Amino acid sequence: MSEKPPKPERVVLLDPNAAGAFLGVSGKQIRNLCADGHFGQKIGGAWVIQAPELVWYRDNDRRRPGRPLNLAGETHGPEVED
Repeated sequence: MSEKPPKPERVVLLDPNAAGAFLGVSGKQIRNLCADGHFGQKIGGAWVIQAPELVWYRDNDRRRPGRPLNLAGETHGPEVED
Protein backbone atom coordinates (compact mmCIF):
# COMPACT_ATOMS: atom_id res chain seq x y z
CA MET A 1 0.00 0.00 0.00
CA SER A 2 1.34 3.45 -0.84
CA GLU A 3 1.71 6.11 1.80
CA LYS A 4 -0.39 9.24 1.72
CA PRO A 5 1.47 12.44 0.83
CA PRO A 6 2.04 14.72 3.81
CA LYS A 7 -0.59 17.36 4.39
CA PRO A 8 0.62 20.89 3.76
CA GLU A 9 0.96 23.08 6.83
CA ARG A 10 -1.67 25.75 7.31
CA VAL A 11 -0.58 29.17 6.21
CA VAL A 12 -2.41 32.29 7.30
CA LEU A 13 -3.05 34.62 4.36
CA LEU A 14 -3.79 38.29 4.93
CA ASP A 15 -5.18 40.99 2.68
CA PRO A 16 -3.29 44.30 2.46
CA ASN A 17 -5.53 46.02 5.02
CA ALA A 18 -5.00 43.30 7.63
CA ALA A 19 -1.27 43.23 6.87
CA GLY A 20 -1.17 47.00 7.25
CA ALA A 21 -2.86 46.79 10.64
CA PHE A 22 -0.22 44.27 11.70
CA LEU A 23 2.67 46.51 10.61
CA GLY A 24 1.04 49.80 11.57
CA VAL A 25 0.85 51.19 8.03
CA SER A 26 -1.92 51.67 5.46
CA GLY A 27 -3.20 49.04 3.08
CA LYS A 28 -1.93 51.23 0.22
CA GLN A 29 1.60 51.11 1.65
CA ILE A 30 1.35 47.31 1.88
CA ARG A 31 0.22 47.13 -1.77
CA ASN A 32 3.20 49.28 -2.74
CA LEU A 33 5.57 47.00 -0.82
CA CYS A 34 4.01 43.98 -2.54
CA ALA A 35 4.43 45.60 -5.97
CA ASP A 36 8.08 46.34 -5.10
CA GLY A 37 8.62 42.64 -4.36
CA HIS A 38 9.12 42.77 -0.60
CA PHE A 39 6.47 40.12 0.06
CA GLY A 40 3.09 38.81 -1.09
CA GLN A 41 1.73 37.51 -4.32
CA LYS A 42 -1.14 38.46 -6.54
CA ILE A 43 -3.96 35.97 -6.83
CA GLY A 44 -6.83 36.83 -9.13
CA GLY A 45 -5.92 40.51 -9.15
CA ALA A 46 -5.73 40.80 -5.34
CA TRP A 47 -2.61 40.84 -3.18
CA VAL A 48 -2.31 38.18 -0.48
CA ILE A 49 0.46 38.09 2.07
CA GLN A 50 1.57 35.14 4.19
CA ALA A 51 1.81 35.94 7.89
CA PRO A 52 5.39 34.56 8.22
CA GLU A 53 6.52 36.95 5.47
CA LEU A 54 5.20 39.90 7.47
CA VAL A 55 6.88 38.76 10.66
CA TRP A 56 10.19 38.37 8.81
CA TYR A 57 9.80 41.79 7.18
CA ARG A 58 8.97 43.43 10.50
CA ASP A 59 11.96 41.86 12.22
CA ASN A 60 14.52 42.24 9.41
CA ASP A 61 13.69 45.32 7.37
CA ARG A 62 16.43 47.89 7.89
CA ARG A 63 14.57 50.89 6.50
CA ARG A 64 13.35 53.30 9.12
CA PRO A 65 10.54 55.82 8.90
CA GLY A 66 11.28 59.46 8.33
CA ARG A 67 13.52 61.45 6.11
CA PRO A 68 16.82 59.74 5.22
CA LEU A 69 20.05 61.15 6.56
CA ASN A 70 22.20 63.19 4.19
CA LEU A 71 25.86 62.31 3.64
CA ALA A 72 26.94 64.35 6.67
CA GLY A 73 24.56 62.36 8.89
CA GLU A 74 22.19 65.27 9.41
CA THR A 75 18.44 65.14 8.97
CA HIS A 76 18.27 68.70 7.64
CA GLY A 77 20.22 70.91 5.28
CA PRO A 78 23.24 72.99 6.17
CA GLU A 79 22.84 75.93 8.50
CA VAL A 80 22.21 79.23 6.70
CA GLU A 81 23.50 82.41 8.27
CA ASP A 82 21.71 85.71 7.70
